[in-house]
Amino acid sequence: MAGSRKGVPNKPKRALLALLNEQYPGFSPVLEMVKMYHESEDRPERVTLLKEIAQYVTPKLKAVEVQLEGQVDARISWCDPHTIQSEALTGGTASET
Repeated sequence: MAGSRKGVPNKPKRALLALLNEQYPGFSPVLEMVKMYHESEDRPERVTLLKEIAQYVTPKLKAVEVQLEGQVDARISWCDPHTIQSEALTGGTASET
């Protein structure tokens, strides 16, 4: 397997993090964005900040392609924000790719 392990910062990123910590001990860009969110009364700015913060605390959803063969009647219901369950009601097959 080539490259570095997942989640391990590369040398330039480690150097930047070390410099940030040296110059600004305890500084966290994510916590600063949260602080800015709470201090702002500008709705578009708050939405932008939430989108940025979400990248650090919520897994990104991936598109899923479903290929169906034959006729399928299905019911899709949301169980929680991160899971979709589907139930085939009549014949046919479904596969996720």
